[in-house]
Amino acid sequence: MSRIEWTHDQQEIIEARDSNILVSAAAGSGKTTVLIERIYQRIMDSQAPVDVDRFVIVTFTRAAAAQMRDHLRGRLEEALENKPDDVHLQRQIQLMGSAHISTVHSFCGYVIQNYFHRIGIDPSYRQGTESELALIRKEVLSELLEEKYEEGEESFESLAEMNMFNRSDEKMEEMVYSIYDKAMSEPFPLEWLERIESFYDVADEEEWERSAVSQCVMADCRQIVAGMQEELDQLLHICAEPDGPYVYEDNVKELVSICEELQGAEAYEQFRSILQGFSVSAMSRKKGDGIDREKREEVKERRSRCKTTLTDMRDMYFYQGRKEHLHDLSAMGKNICTLIRLTKEFASRYTEAKRDRNVVDFNDLEQLALSILLDRDDETGEYVRSLAALELSEHFEEIMIDEYQDSNRVQDTLLASISRDGLPGKKPNLFMVGDVKQSIYRFRNACPELFAGKLQTYQMVPGADCRRIDLHENFRSRDVVLEGSNCVFERIMRRDIGGVEYDREARLQPGRSFAPTDKPVADKIDTYIIMDPGDAELEARLAATRIREMTEGEEPLYIQEGDSMRRVMYKDIVILTRSIRSVGQTYFDVLTEAGLPVVMEHSQGFFDTREI
Repeated sequence: MSRIEWTHDQQEIIEARDSNILVSAAAGSGKTTVLIERIYQRIMDSQAPVDVDRFVIVTFTRAAAAQMRDHLRGRLEEALENKPDDVHLQRQIQLMGSAHISTVHSFCGYVIQNYFHRIGIDPSYRQGTESELALIRKEVLSELLEEKYEEGEESFESLAEMNMFNRSDEKMEEMVYSIYDKAMSEPFPLEWLERIESFYDVADEEEWERSAVSQCVMADCRQIVAGMQEELDQLLHICAEPDGPYVYEDNVKELVSICEELQGAEAYEQFRSILQGFSVSAMSRKKGDGIDREKREEVKERRSRCKTTLTDMRDMYFYQGRKEHLHDLSAMGKNICTLIRLTKEFASRYTEAKRDRNVVDFNDLEQLALSILLDRDDETGEYVRSLAALELSEHFEEIMIDEYQDSNRVQDTLLASISRDGLPGKKPNLFMVGDVKQSIYRFRNACPELFAGKLQTYQMVPGADCRRIDLHENFRSRDVVLEGSNCVFERIMRRDIGGVEYDREARLQPGRSFAPTDKPVADKIDTYIIMDPGDAELEARLAATRIREMTEGEEPLYIQEGDSMRRVMYKDIVILTRSIRSVGQTYFDVLTEAGLPVVMEHSQGFFDTREI
């Protein structure tokens, strides 16, 4: 391995000790290499060496864990080649078999297998397959709903008669599954469900105003208005341009004034009063001199969209007063609370059905491990570390979490419980690395707010108990790619949309130097506009044409590999789509017909394949 010239921030990450450390690592910033070097340096520390099995290193997938294990083993073996008589290095390679480099679920399994006696679970359990667990869920919920229909309880019948449920049980089942999955991503699911029930226990109008429902609506509306203010500000700039539609300036300012009033409104009724009473004049019919026709139409159309947004907001949220909303919330709350109680009962029966079969799912692994690691204090009612958690926190020198932006609250609580954070006389030892901009698993109940919150509270100061270090430089891509990404995301990503302000600190910075060459390289981003966005076959044919040009055209592209340049090969090209299921087969067929070698990865089940 050639000597790596670490950047200043990379070196800080490798050397930082005795702190909780949050690393915000941009795409292509070399985070895995830095992480491996940090572990290696801690293992080889002459003052305080740490055995490799004294780390907990969790990442999101088994493939990533296997890759990290291979990289660390390779780093140790390379060092042993240079120091073949080093007994410490020999021992570390022997310990690699017991090193805790795994997914969080595999680590949960380790906790359960070692402390199963604390919760009375049979340690011979097995992890159920996806299809097996789906069948158990379906069976349990179907039986539960059948019983509820037979019992004929008034509250359940009221729920079942709702428009969204009265045609079939499918929608109700989907809703129960969704609530259950969300609850299981919280540290104490039954308590979380009880808190959700309490949201609908609202006594009067003032309490409704302070309720989570009302506050959520008001926050969303203020966010919409803030976005509209930015839009209107852009329109005023267009109006002020030399060939801009200055005759529309007053029309735009009318909406600006309404938005300012709305942002100053402190309560629902104030907001409602403004929206109920607002009206704007028709667009000016003055032709004006020297006005660009396209700019006139642009301002007119965008201003109309802003006006429509206000009327839609009024009609959706502010069509009635607090008293009527309170009545609706009370009526709806009864059905929602019935749905939540149904979810609780499903959760209990589903757990019992799995125990009867001695199987667990991923949620079980997390919740069982958490029940081992936390105990409820009888006096305070708070959850505190158990003896098992204290024992593990004493054993493990560092808790390292990769892809932290994709953690949920259960995982975060679980791993924090085995750390030394907050223990008297102990130095904090959590190490979290990720990038909130790359969080894509919210649909699996990931909670990127955990990462975003620490971005705001951790200090970029050496020696701080909770320290933040950023890696902005990208060592993978050419500057044109980074400029394109920055151009898009600085316009659409803010703290309230995406969890981070895409400012100078968040921008991707080029960190790699590419050798000058007279060969054709990717030095621009091409954009092709297809008027019919649903024509996947046309898109695929365009892709096939471009692939031919890049690989076999008169001026094929070249890429840098090591210190030399080579022609682009088929394996260097990837096609990203929003959904493989919807367009993947079309792309595959078109590229295959064009004589291009293509591999398509998908997760369709057996009965979804074309042959079946």
